[in-house]
Amino acid sequence: MLAKKFALGFGIAIILPMLVHYGVSTFSPRPKWRDYYEAGYYQRIPNASPEEKAKLEQERKKRDDEFRNAQKRFQRYLFFAAVPIGIISIITGSITQVQAIGTGLMFGGILL
Repeated sequence: MLAKKFALGFGIAIILPMLVHYGVSTFSPRPKWRDYYEAGYYQRIPNASPEEKAKLEQERKKRDDEFRNAQKRFQRYLFFAAVPIGIISIITGSITQVQAIGTGLMFGGILL
């Protein structure tokens, strides 16, 4: 019986953060590196002239900034979804009468 309670609590604690992450990713997908960089970019650098290298470096910096801004936007959405859900699950877990579910919700909220 104790093993069942532990498994239920552990399962809830692991699944809750995953659900929040995938829920946020559904509406605001995580940026992918390959969407911001082309495949042969690093192969063109050794054969480029100094002017082309400067142009490629400027282009790389621009794409780096775009990629970082997209990452920050995703992380901001994830933060603003995870914090309230985590706090609510900790409070709900402390109020819940079923010990395994309450423990799972509290640990899941802490992991969030």
